Amino acid sequence: MGKFTVLKDSREKLGWDFPEDDDCLGTTVCKLDTGDYTILEAKDLLCIERKQNVSELAHNFIEPRFTKELERLQEFKYKFLICEFRLQDVLTYPTGSEIPKSRHHMVRIRFPFLFARINSLQTQYGINVIFADSPKVAQAYAWSIFKYVEGKL
Repeated sequence: MGKFTVLKDSREKLGWDFPEDDDCLGTTVCKLDTGDYTILEAKDLLCIERKQNVSELAHNFIEPRFTKELERLQEFKYKFLICEFRLQDVLTYPTGSEIPKSRHHMVRIRFPFLFARINSLQTQYGINVIFADSPKVAQAYAWSIFKYVEGKL
């Protein structure tokens, strides 16, 4: 197996950085047309979209721009949505989110809608959805995916 270079979208906020080691040449920040992460050696095969919290995911689900991104994701052989939160957080949304409790009654998006959309990501778009429970675990998943895909080249 060779070494790989992680590409991180320049619009990615508070994202992951992968230091140079025996497998990785480090992280390069650049504009990616689709997704937040890939590896240089498989940039046309691999795409990882990162979601920091349920509110971000819920907001994306109602944006036409996100639907266009999902359509572009279909071009990739390996496509992932890695969530830095628990599936349980989806069930209880907006409880536990950064939305003040006094405003929860104003939130129209609830878990049945979120579950339906998550299901469509997997069935309609063929995207692997991973609930990683924390940013650290999410980054570990991404690392594992990079190594797997690099090994398939």
